[in-house]
Amino acid sequence: MNTETFTTDGYSLASRRAAVAEREKLASAIRRGSTVVYDLSTVVSISSSYADEMFGVLVIEFGLEKTLDSVKVVGAHKGVLRVIAEAMKERIPASAA
Repeated sequence: MNTETFTTDGYSLASRRAAVAEREKLASAIRRGSTVVYDLSTVVSISSSYADEMFGVLVIEFGLEKTLDSVKVVGAHKGVLRVIAEAMKERIPASAA
């Protein structure tokens, strides 16, 4: 399995539109069978809408287990991780349907 690393240069991630573009890159890598390393070390805050569009939609598309197996978030602050985890958690029922 290949590993693909993605970084974001944002300090604060808030735009759902920007999340769509990033999510499409990660989803393509997952479809290719790659493990994705997503470096959020420069990010201090993330909106719930960005996290939902980025990580929640990945859970809908690939399921929680595959998303967790395929995407490794590194360098993220605890508060950022909390918002991401909540977005993923809220999408679990939608992906199980």
